[in-house]
Amino acid sequence: MKGFGAITSGARDADSVEEVAQDQWRTPSDLFQALHDRFFFQLDAAADEGEGGALCPYYLTRKEDALGPDKWPDLGAVFVNPPYSRIREFTARCKIEAEQRFDPVVALIPARTACKWWFDNVAGAAAEVYFLEGRLKYVPADPKQKSTGAPFASAVVVYRRGYSSPRFGSISRGGVIRS
Repeated sequence: MKGFGAITSGARDADSVEEVAQDQWRTPSDLFQALHDRFFFQLDAAADEGEGGALCPYYLTRKEDALGPDKWPDLGAVFVNPPYSRIREFTARCKIEAEQRFDPVVALIPARTACKWWFDNVAGAAAEVYFLEGRLKYVPADPKQKSTGAPFASAVVVYRRGYSSPRFGSISRGGVIRS
């Protein structure tokens, strides 16, 4: 796996330890595999640091600052499970990045349909939105922590160049994607 240290630009120094710990929850492997089988991801644009944190051959961690001014490497489809403390910024960036590439940008995000960022960066920007059945059980980045169910519904949002009115579907607990 290869990180992109060369594109480091202004990582947030003000992040507290508490914020970092709350944001380090990894994507369940069965969900990632179902999505990877469909999209063939090459870049994880919000990978956790440490062993097993990156899900794709190429990745950006907090150090490389995916929200910095540099364009994400155009290597193929992009997977993003962003830190939810910065969900507005990441969904806005996903929208921008998708318009600049041939391959899709796929984000696993909270399904917060009453929030302004959802209307600005998902409802009027995504090509596809898949609501997950039930609540996700995230995998902690720290092996000392227990897995925990998300306290909110989740969605997989697919951004593609030229699309702005989403098609809706669902993803079953077994990873079956239904349009």
